[in-house]
Amino acid sequence: MPEYIHWWQFPLNLVSFKLKPTFKEKFFKEAKRKFKSVQHIALFLQQKSKLYNKRITTDYRIVWYYQKKSEYIPAWVIYEISRKIKMNLLKIEKNIEGYVSTYGRLYILKPKLPIKITPEFVSLAIHGMCDGCVNKNHFAYFQKEKFGLERIGKLFSNVFGEYKIKKYKRTHYFPTIFSAIITNYFGIQTYLGKKCRIPHKILKGSKENRIATLIAALHDEGNVSGRVRFFSSNKEFLMDLAAIAKSLGYGYSISVIKQKGKMKKDAYCLSLRYDSVEKFANDCDKLISKFPNLYPGRKLDEIRNIIKFTRRGWKQRKKFETKKLILKALSKEAKTALELREIVGINLWTVYHHLQQLIEEGKVKKKKEGRQFKFQLSTTNNFNNHLPLSGSIVKIHKDQILPLAQSQLSVFNRNC
Repeated sequence: MPEYIHWWQFPLNLVSFKLKPTFKEKFFKEAKRKFKSVQHIALFLQQKSKLYNKRITTDYRIVWYYQKKSEYIPAWVIYEISRKIKMNLLKIEKNIEGYVSTYGRLYILKPKLPIKITPEFVSLAIHGMCDGCVNKNHFAYFQKEKFGLERIGKLFSNVFGEYKIKKYKRTHYFPTIFSAIITNYFGIQTYLGKKCRIPHKILKGSKENRIATLIAALHDEGNVSGRVRFFSSNKEFLMDLAAIAKSLGYGYSISVIKQKGKMKKDAYCLSLRYDSVEKFANDCDKLISKFPNLYPGRKLDEIRNIIKFTRRGWKQRKKFETKKLILKALSKEAKTALELREIVGINLWTVYHHLQQLIEEGKVKKKKEGRQFKFQLSTTNNFNNHLPLSGSIVKIHKDQILPLAQSQLSVFNRNC
């Protein structure tokens, strides 16, 4: 059975609800009838406010303000009155038009209530820990790529409903009540990257929720270039990911990246074994078929390429054969490493390895075009015209003798 979060399970001191106008009138009319007077309602709310660290006046006009003037009513006010007059909480839920955080003004306009606990909901908690910035006043998410920001926007809207959002080039700010609901449900102590831990409810939760956790971590902290790896400077967080990988039957290894350069402390790397990569990809595909918004983009595509190259018909080429293919491809035009990978048919990590050797040999050089790096033949090393060095011994095919003799003769005539 699916699990839900109802409005009365929200952190009631941090949210205000907007009720449908006709229902709002009925609600306060029924409250006045049960309490006998508006003054009694005000006194009741003043007493209950202490439970939520609030202080409100006993003046009866506060009730009039909630009924006639205020568009959004504090959730704890609705909850305490409804319990006192014994009004059905589910009935109230059906008449909520929107809500907003106490500490923000990003409104949820068409809420989805109750909130369903799905792998999408779970992934939002992990994104908050990895590339998010969460505190009492705001919930921000950072991504360089436009796809990443659009993706998390879809996740939030699918889980919580239609809402207002502040959009910047690399950052989106979401209603802070979202983080409060997620935090309250999972019992998250901190979102700080150096201290956060994957909640117990996820570690011991369903298989789908654990796979969604790995997908979220792959999107924010993963690297796919010949291998599938997860990085973190938080050892405990990485060990939580390892526990999830183990529970799903994936083989893995953990390595330490020692402090160097600008790194202030050691980092940790979780690598999936090659024989587990395909199983992970299949699990991802099954989950994404049910929840398309979880699709992490090009990183999953890269995993599929790893699988494709491991299934190829040949094991290993002849020596220098791959480099020749790379040079031949670059003789036509400059290409990225990804384009070369598709032409040569090897994984990206190996492409970079060969390109680095060709750069060191002076046969290839790297240039930047926009946000991409492209590789091209060096001007001094044309693939179609490699002349042997003087004094070197070369083997010449019989068909090459006449053209070579003619070229040497032309050089002799010029010198004369």
